[in-house]
Amino acid sequence: MRRTPLDAWWDRQREKEAEERRRNAPGEARRALTRDQFERWNRQNDRRRGIAPYPF
Repeated sequence: MRRTPLDAWWDRQREKEAEERRRNAPGEARRALTRDQFERWNRQNDRRRGIAPYPF
């Protein structure tokens, strides 16, 4: 099978993604938020964007 420039591009993209995952893994592990933290973060985001809170 002939290698096309597109194949080379995809290979490079996969390398970049792997490198990014390797570099960001410790931060991602620290960012394991609880459900409460996610809900609070979502409420703050919604308030900032002017979205009314869910009625419960």
